[in-house]
Amino acid sequence: KTLAPSLALLLLAAPAQAQSVDDIIARYVQRVGGMQRIQAIQSLVRTGTFYGGGGFEAKIRNENKRPGSVREEFAIQGMVGVNAYDGKSGWKIEPWQGKREPETLSEDETKGIVEDAEFEDPLFNYRQKGNKAELLGKDDIEGTEVYKLKLSLASNGDVRTYYLDAD
Repeated sequence: KTLAPSLALLLLAAPAQAQSVDDIIARYVQRVGGMQRIQAIQSLVRTGTFYGGGGFEAKIRNENKRPGSVREEFAIQGMVGVNAYDGKSGWKIEPWQGKREPETLSEDETKGIVEDAEFEDPLFNYRQKGNKAELLGKDDIEGTEVYKLKLSLASNGDVRTYYLDAD
């Protein structure tokens, strides 16, 4: 009879189990709609305006389509430049350089557009993609407690840091 209350106190005093990186990512995926809803999206179009120095302005349009295709348009002064990747090869048109016919992307340009073609955030299903995620701990951003995650990309070795709200 005297042991039960002591055992209960011990259990209550035990520290809460630390969150694993997989638990944190799973909560994040649920928070943004869940994998089923995310994977149901087949295409995504983003448009906007780029403002540069000296009054420079360009219209931009990025279109992603599963699996791994992207088309990026950059319109300035009536000319439209294009970077595109179809999942196998990339090409570009740069009319402001006098190049109106498609030409193959350079190695560096291809690296960048392959990353742009990734439809989902590399954090989603990171293990299946060969990426490595690591929990670096907690941090504080403007009074909000966040988890700090490090993600190493298998595709190119780049490292990204994520700050996810602890709530």
